[in-house]
Amino acid sequence: MQLGIFVGGASSRMGQPKGLLRFEGTTLLERALSLASAMQLEPVLVGDASPYVGYAPHVRRCPDEVAGVGALGGLLALLRSGAALVMACDMPLLQPAHLQALLDAPSALLALSRSEAFYEPFPARCEPGLIEVIEGLLSRDRRSFQSLARALSPDRRVVVELPREATLDWDQPSDVFDKRPER
Repeated sequence: MQLGIFVGGASSRMGQPKGLLRFEGTTLLERALSLASAMQLEPVLVGDASPYVGYAPHVRRCPDEVAGVGALGGLLALLRSGAALVMACDMPLLQPAHLQALLDAPSALLALSRSEAFYEPFPARCEPGLIEVIEGLLSRDRRSFQSLARALSPDRRVVVELPREATLDWDQPSDVFDKRPER
């Protein structure tokens, strides 16, 4: 199985490529690649990986199939290569156990977690059967991951309970911390 590491966001609020931010002495991209290795998953950089030229040259790149539509453009391209676990490159506290919970979830086109207000786009387990659903959404200019999750009937989508730390991501400089928060 592949681990799609989404690196293609503009990072406009952060002001620099998020995967190059450091946490506990290593870049977030290196952490994601280590996670793939620990889980024996094939890492794939999804989206515009140009800020990462020179980093992890052995890792396959998967540019967005449809540009300018957010994560769904990259997910569409990634799923053409088969089923995938997906994550954003800026998830410093994501652990193998969190991904394993998604792998162990019942069969469905999409396995993901949910916060009180919305479905969490990352991490998730995605099956190639989503391709047709994504194409249909994009043809109607519906680009959000929320639209994807809501387009699936409950028998085609499974919600996995993950701790908040599993979905924590860094969107702006005030989100960044250099060590694990105290519990």
